[in-house]
Amino acid sequence: MTKQRPPETRARILAAAEALSCEMGPTHVSIEAVAARAGVSKGGLLYHFPTKHDLLRAIVAEHVEGMRRALQGDAASAVSPVETARAYLRIIRAKLDHANPPVGLFAAIAEDPEFIAPLRDFRQSMLRDVFGRCPDPALAAVAYLACEGLLHIRLTDPQAHDPVERERVFVALDQLLAAPASVAPEVG
Repeated sequence: MTKQRPPETRARILAAAEALSCEMGPTHVSIEAVAARAGVSKGGLLYHFPTKHDLLRAIVAEHVEGMRRALQGDAASAVSPVETARAYLRIIRAKLDHANPPVGLFAAIAEDPEFIAPLRDFRQSMLRDVFGRCPDPALAAVAYLACEGLLHIRLTDPQAHDPVERERVFVALDQLLAAPASVAPEVG
């Protein structure tokens, strides 16, 4: 039997906590249930997350870090803010296409609204550092906020998505990002 490395254990614990938060709601998730789902001892879980509060906060932080990692990977060759913004659109499109959206994120935030701080910081940095540097920052912000709205709908009502309509929206958002300053594309 091979000994598991702490990052792998931590990732399994977070995945188990998110799954249980989705299934049962964050108030009903116990350290014991998460440990059992992750296949670790209660002591092993407490080593990584001393409290349930720490565990739920980590779900949100991991989501934000995952978005940052995905953006850095997808936009590694981007030479302009528009290309980086398009990379963000691709990441959100992939998240929307995923069978199991990260609804544990909302469950964790419902437990403690202060958990939203890393998400808020990420949103502000995206609007300022990526979309705010596009040729028309206002149109780029519309594209970003539309992505956030689509993601929110997918997280709160997973059955309320039409892939064909969503694809049309992403084509229009891509056109928005490519539009010269102060020229909105036709959407049809």
